[in-house]
Amino acid sequence: MRIIDLSTSIDASKWEPETVVHEVTSPADGATHMAEEMAANFGLEISPADLRDGELLSIDTLTLTTHTGTHIDAPSHYGTRTTYGNGVPRNIDEMPLDWFYGPGVVLDISEAEHVADAAYLERELKRIDYTLSPGDIVLLNTGASVYAGSMLYFTNFVGLDASGTNFLLDQGVRVIGTDAFSLDAPFGDMITRSTTAATATCCSRPTSSAATASTARSSGSQQPRRPAGAVRFHGGLLPREDRRSRRRMVARRRDRRGRCRVTAAVTTGLAELYAQVHQFYARHFHLLDEGDARAWAETFTPDGWFWPAVLPEPVRGREALIAGVRETHARLAAAGEQHRHWHGMVHIEPVDEDTVAVRCYAQIFAIPAGGPARLQMHCVCEDVLVRAGHGWQVRQRRVQRDDLR
Repeated sequence: MRIIDLSTSIDASKWEPETVVHEVTSPADGATHMAEEMAANFGLEISPADLRDGELLSIDTLTLTTHTGTHIDAPSHYGTRTTYGNGVPRNIDEMPLDWFYGPGVVLDISEAEHVADAAYLERELKRIDYTLSPGDIVLLNTGASVYAGSMLYFTNFVGLDASGTNFLLDQGVRVIGTDAFSLDAPFGDMITRSTTAATATCCSRPTSSAATASTARSSGSQQPRRPAGAVRFHGGLLPREDRRSRRRMVARRRDRRGRCRVTAAVTTGLAELYAQVHQFYARHFHLLDEGDARAWAETFTPDGWFWPAVLPEPVRGREALIAGVRETHARLAAAGEQHRHWHGMVHIEPVDEDTVAVRCYAQIFAIPAGGPARLQMHCVCEDVLVRAGHGWQVRQRRVQRDDLR
């Protein structure tokens, strides 16, 4: 029997809304740590020098949430009460283990727009000529896995709507897997639909903003039932500051008669945002190509990082970025060569009011003194830009070379 591992690695270098911290204690540091712990807890005096090579154990310490990487969301993840059973949702340790072992079927919903409904799932089952049976485990291919490790992973995916979820449950499916951040639709889509619903359902009596939003999200039969387990092969939670930004993006107002209406508070039009980002990149790469290392490094946040494909780990912090640029330009000057960067096919995905994810193509041209220009390399660049005053700064940059893929 062939076993296929669908899990994803936990990598502290990749972008997660809740940052993963990976600390490695070397064997030498492990020996020192053990000696200190033995003295403090058991009164035993041991010197690292007494150990062979002064080493003991290497220890990896990971700080992460239970929603990082591959995990299962139990019913209790979605709330504190249910409309079935005793009204109390079960935790993961209370779920029958045999539910998570059974026949699996992959449904491709990557072509759906934001959400896949029951009709979409029925068409997909017909296309692959498969009839669901009770206990089947449905794995959703949303297409999000291509963005794994970047901010786009948390915004560019397809979810299930209420009808789609209910359809699978009615077929006896208890566990649904997804390669996306969430079994639900992307946050932007849910916000749009919830504000539309709130506009249609707001009553004449004034209510609080929280109550209005809650009513819009849970009104009527559109509230989907939850599967016993929602398996996410990649995952995470929006950080607290991003959740606050999401809430700020929806403004609730009342007219003179006290009726509530919901409007989207759009601070920057997409066209203006696109122009701002292009202007940022123009200055950013002019500084780099002219060798102004410090000014270029200041277009990154103080803790920003840049990870070229050829390096085993990111270059972190402005001083390290400055050193890298100066070293590169010294090498080019010695070779009598000038490099020019060209960015194109820029795709911008707003994450919140102050953050955008950018994916674009990058070409680097090499121009030797007195010789013809040549294309040095072609790359895919993924950036996370954050607002800084009236401009933008790079918080994270990952570059993949096409020739090294």
